[in-house]
Amino acid sequence: MMSLVRTFSAVCLIGVFAIFGASLSGCSKENASSTTITTGTGSGGKPTTLEYGVGETAVAGDVKIMVPVLTLTAVPARPLYPLSSGAARVLAEGETYYQAIVRIENAGDATVRVDPADFSAMVGRSAAPMDRLRSGPAARTLLHGTSLEVILTYVVPEGSSPELVYHPPWLNGTMIFTGEQKPLGAN
Repeated sequence: MMSLVRTFSAVCLIGVFAIFGASLSGCSKENASSTTITTGTGSGGKPTTLEYGVGETAVAGDVKIMVPVLTLTAVPARPLYPLSSGAARVLAEGETYYQAIVRIENAGDATVRVDPADFSAMVGRSAAPMDRLRSGPAARTLLHGTSLEVILTYVVPEGSSPELVYHPPWLNGTMIFTGEQKPLGAN
């Protein structure tokens, strides 16, 4: 039976997203503390929904998921390897971009499939459309000890408070990330 572990901690981010041409660094001065909630997720278990704030690390078995950036933005970053190519989408009046940078690490022996299609941005009960030109890279399989940073960009109504939802097929449940954190150094 796989376990989900939710960890709350003051996070010190020191990372370079060289693939995306962005740099994130910084450190919280608060003392780190940890609270763990374990929920059964075996094949016969009831699906679980867990909520995390931006910057918190979600742990599902040997997989760590962290969302250090989650923000509404008029000018989103672009990944080096977008999901599709072509002309950029023009926003309609009253629309803006909602962008997340997600880091997924595999510490287990089994491979883990990471697919941007397993993420969605929910505005109320509606899923926002993904901007595939500003999201990427495409699905990848993580081997033991590897990680991947993914940029996800959605088109949402201005002034909305979307939630980033992660529902991968290898997890009997859903992770919801909320809050807002711009990239360090951004206004």
